[in-house]
Amino acid sequence: MTLLVLGINDKRSPLVLREQLLFLPSQRAAVYTALLQQPSIQGVLLLSTCNRSEIYLQSTLASPAALEEQVQQLLDWWSHYHAVPLAVLKEQLYWHTDQAAITHLMRVAVGLDSVIVGESQILGQVKQAYHQAQQQQALTPILIRLFQQVFYTAKQTRRETGLGNNAPSVATIACRLARQQISTWSTASALLIGAGEAMTLVAHQLYKQSVGQLILAARHCERATSLACSVKATLITLHSLPQWLPTVDIVISATSSPEPILNSALVDQALQQRAATKAPLLLLDLAVPRDMAAEIAQLSGIRLYTIDDVQATLYSQQAQQQIAIVQAEAMVSRAVVAFMGWLASTSRTVVIRQFREQAHQRRQQLEQQALAALQQGIAAEQVVQQLAYQLTNQLLHQPTKLLQWLIQQPSELLGKPLQQASDNPIPLEKTRADRILDS
Repeated sequence: MTLLVLGINDKRSPLVLREQLLFLPSQRAAVYTALLQQPSIQGVLLLSTCNRSEIYLQSTLASPAALEEQVQQLLDWWSHYHAVPLAVLKEQLYWHTDQAAITHLMRVAVGLDSVIVGESQILGQVKQAYHQAQQQQALTPILIRLFQQVFYTAKQTRRETGLGNNAPSVATIACRLARQQISTWSTASALLIGAGEAMTLVAHQLYKQSVGQLILAARHCERATSLACSVKATLITLHSLPQWLPTVDIVISATSSPEPILNSALVDQALQQRAATKAPLLLLDLAVPRDMAAEIAQLSGIRLYTIDDVQATLYSQQAQQQIAIVQAEAMVSRAVVAFMGWLASTSRTVVIRQFREQAHQRRQQLEQQALAALQQGIAAEQVVQQLAYQLTNQLLHQPTKLLQWLIQQPSELLGKPLQQASDNPIPLEKTRADRILDS
């Protein structure tokens, strides 16, 4: 058994590729079904955010060669599913197994793998992915235990280290960037597209900073009504965008739409209707997939920033959190070692249970053979002797092979104290001793 993660993230992959490889909500049920149909895959969890798309798996395979072959098959499937050239996906993808996979997951959930180190939104996204996988009945007991440990570790780490305290969010940076770009802030008008979590943060930030006017455009106006009331925004529908675009100074968008909401024709039309004295239209696209078509960047009279542009301004602010980062990394490492210890213990228990079950099955088989021999008239003494001989051989076969292997090992290995196992956790890949018991 092996735990495996493969994926792409913002550190390795450009926005255009992350858009293509995103697992949209409408696709996830079919993706879970397709992956779980593979005989070597026992459990699956999909994690798709604006910065990453990852597949977490529990596989029945253990050998490096078999795992490499499975990763290649998953790459072929992922490439075909999203119509992305295999060579491109291979170049951008990373994959980890067992302890490295668990470490990666915990770092992601804690916020150590985020552009904004310590940001809390990713933990909520991991929890949401966990609940979606549960709804698809795609989690094994081991994966359930793993993610519960991850949630506990993330909460404890953030509480004890202060990681992420006062860390700026994407919404904060976007609003800061907008204020730097707009000189007439108190009279400027901002059009916000979407009413989700990110746009709620943006709306409240702009309201606190006393921007001149707020207009909120949403697909479902009833859902956005309370947000519009709380920030004193004018609520409009997406169909009204052509009417309002020429009148605003700032457009910030963050929706879950699979297709762009603003295209170059719509924005070009708005630019032509704008007053000649107006400053360039500021566009901030915080969505993945993008809400604003890439071709808009070619227009004159606009300044367009994607989520990658916004996040790029954050790197200079990370030094302030270095102490918390070091402490958080140490807590993650301890949590990984603890989980690996539990997993190793669980694996040994499973092996023992399987050995006992095999012994009982073999006893029943030999019993039936003995009874059949008695019914055929064979002497009872001969039957009992044969039964004792076969039963002894069968029950001693696997332990004898294991003892022979142990005798061949160096004496210092055999004398190593068991309590040191916590310092050097047993990898999830089966040891040779485990494989002998399975044979």
